[in-house]
Amino acid sequence: MSILGYTKYAARRYFNLIGEQPAYALIKANDKPLVKTIRCNTLRTTPYLLKKRLESKGFKLQQSNLGNYIFFVKKEPFSVGATTEFLLGQYYVQELSSMCPVIEGDPKGKKLVFDACAAPGGKTTHLSQLMRNKGVVIATDIDRHRVKALRTNVQRCNCKNVLIIRLDANYFPDLGMEPELVLLDPPCSGEGVVRKDPSVKKRITERYIQKYVKIQKNLIDSICPNLKSGSELVYSTCTIAPEENELQINYMIENHGMEIRKLKLTWYSPGLTDVFGQKLPEEMKKCGRLWPHVQNTVGFFIAKLKKT
Repeated sequence: MSILGYTKYAARRYFNLIGEQPAYALIKANDKPLVKTIRCNTLRTTPYLLKKRLESKGFKLQQSNLGNYIFFVKKEPFSVGATTEFLLGQYYVQELSSMCPVIEGDPKGKKLVFDACAAPGGKTTHLSQLMRNKGVVIATDIDRHRVKALRTNVQRCNCKNVLIIRLDANYFPDLGMEPELVLLDPPCSGEGVVRKDPSVKKRITERYIQKYVKIQKNLIDSICPNLKSGSELVYSTCTIAPEENELQINYMIENHGMEIRKLKLTWYSPGLTDVFGQKLPEEMKKCGRLWPHVQNTVGFFIAKLKKT
C-alpha cells in the first residue's frame, strides 16, 4: 500500500505526527513545483544591478521579505544557472530555507566561524557575504568531489575569508579552535526535499532514518563538548523527521550543556513538543519548522543554541 508514491511507513508516520488532514495537505503540497530562489552575492554586485541585468534578459524577479538580496525567480526564459552573471558569481541559486541558518547565525562581526558540513558551499558563501570577507570561515567536508564543488563556489563568489579543509567534522576537536559560531547542517534522510526529488518518497523507512540519526549524534558528540561557553550553534536539516530534529536538540540540552535561543525570523512554525506521544520541553517551540503545505517551501528544521 502507498499514498501518492509514499511508503506505508512514511504515510502512517505523517498521520501520527501531525494529524490526518495536515498530513494529506503535506503530501499534496510535496507534488507541487517549487519556485526557485537566488541569493544576490553582494561581494560581486548589488541587488539593484543584478535585478536590472537579469530582467533585461527576460527573467522576472520578486524580492523576498527575508532580505533585499534574496529573490524569487517568477519567470525563467532559460536556466537561471546558465547566465553570465551566475558564472561571474553575482548570485547563488539556493533554496530559501537553506538561507535561514546563516541569517539566524548572524555572522557579521564574528572573528571565527566553523561550517561543519559545508559542501557544496551555499551556506559557506552566504557566511562570507554577510561577514563582508572579514574574519575567518573554516569550511569542512569529508567528500572529495563535494569539496571540489565547494572550492569552485567559494572562488566564483569571491569569498576571500574562507579556509577549506577536507575533513570529517567528527575530528573537530583535533582542530583545536574555539569558533564563536558553528553551522551544523548534518547529513539527513532528506525527506523534506520531496518537491525536488520525488524518489525520496520510496526511501523513507525506520532503518533509513535511524542511519542518519546515528551520524548526526556522532557529530553532536564531537562538536558540542568542545565549544567554549557563549558559543552559538545553528543546527538545521532538510527533513521533517523529529528523530533528526527536536529529539536531537533535546539530546544536546540534556547531555551537552546547550540551551535553545529564540530565532530571528518569524515565518517558521514552532518546533514540536509532542513527538509520537513523547513529551518534550515547551522551549522546543523556539525551534523552527518549515512545512511545504504551510510556508510553501521544502520541509526544513532549524534551531539556534548557545553553550552555557
